[in-house]
Amino acid sequence: MVSKHFMGALVTASLCGSSPTQAQTSEDTFSRLRDVFALIRDNYVEPLNMAALAGAAIDTIRGKAELDDESWSRCVGKSSSPGPNEVAKAMRCAGFDQAGPEADTVVDAAIEAMVAKLDTHSRWVTFTAPAKLLGQPAAWASAGLILRDRDRRYVVLATGSTSAAGRAGIRKGDELIAIDGTVTAELSFDDVVQKLRGPDGSMVTLTIRRLDGSIAEFPLHRTIVRQSDMELQTERRGSVLIIRLSGLSFGATQGVSSALSQNGDVSALILDLQDNQGGLLGETVALADLFLDEGPIVTSKGREKRDVETYRAAKKQLAQGIPILVLVNERTAAGAEILAAALQDNRRATVFGRTTQGAGSVQTIIPVGPQRALRLTTSYEYRADGRKLSEAPVIPDCPSNLDASTLLDRLAVISTTAPGSCLAPD
Repeated sequence: MVSKHFMGALVTASLCGSSPTQAQTSEDTFSRLRDVFALIRDNYVEPLNMAALAGAAIDTIRGKAELDDESWSRCVGKSSSPGPNEVAKAMRCAGFDQAGPEADTVVDAAIEAMVAKLDTHSRWVTFTAPAKLLGQPAAWASAGLILRDRDRRYVVLATGSTSAAGRAGIRKGDELIAIDGTVTAELSFDDVVQKLRGPDGSMVTLTIRRLDGSIAEFPLHRTIVRQSDMELQTERRGSVLIIRLSGLSFGATQGVSSALSQNGDVSALILDLQDNQGGLLGETVALADLFLDEGPIVTSKGREKRDVETYRAAKKQLAQGIPILVLVNERTAAGAEILAAALQDNRRATVFGRTTQGAGSVQTIIPVGPQRALRLTTSYEYRADGRKLSEAPVIPDCPSNLDASTLLDRLAVISTTAPGSCLAPD
């Protein structure tokens, strides 16, 4: 099965190209590399110079080889347009022609070098244990943190109110600097996520740098966490309902729908999408549909002319007649941008804050064996008004450089008096 990933999003998709397989024998040592090469060639959103990708793989293998330059050149030879066969030859010249952990490591490094030349969102992902990648409802035993990666500085975006981290007092803006004594600056984001997870009830010690610069340790028991529960927070201020969404994972639409139903009559809705990096494409579309009666939401355009799909509002909105104020910033991306853009372009909401990131591409998750996957950019997203999101991020109707908390306080006041107007100057 193949899945499409919209900056964290997963929906089913079908791709052309080779079916991924795993290396099993010495003759099949390079099959994984050949499969990935074919998948990139046939499915990347734009045509590529595949020779440049093969060259990056060969350069990586050269760095692992214990040969002098003359011996290497004599063995590998020269090609003006290298491909997977030349990469396989480089593996043999470097002495990695037998199946095993060492050859696996070198093949993974070569693939990573190829994928790194594509874009900032495509990735080669490896796991220490078989992983479920294909969009099942996310629930696991963890400390209960949602993190943002700032060049390997892992900052807390949210904690579930009932999670171990939330109960311990870890808050938005705190920085995770170590897990069980392992410094997080030395870990990839995927490694951090894996180290935070474990058996239900097991212990994990988090070292946190607080907003005031102090360092604190938190010994926690992991508990079962559902991601959508952590991503959604609601607050009622008088007749104004505030919904904060830090992600758009499975269940987000149901959570927002329930919040609207449970809060009865409200005079205005504030939808806080600050720092929201996106999520499931299906949830993005369904959420927009909650607030729209009709009109386009987003269009995906792939490599081929036939690879075009437009999503439209299809049912009567739940918040009929309720003014909506959307709050965004420069870290609002992908699915969250699509949601904000759809409400803005269909004139359903007034957008406040700072210009969004403009991260309008879709990644497809392609499993390659039980412990590896290729995350590949396969299409671009276009706003409801037809503009390409990466070239036309959401520019607020009411720009503001106020900090998030102050701006939210201002919005809570203005939403009860003049929800369609902008704030007073900063």
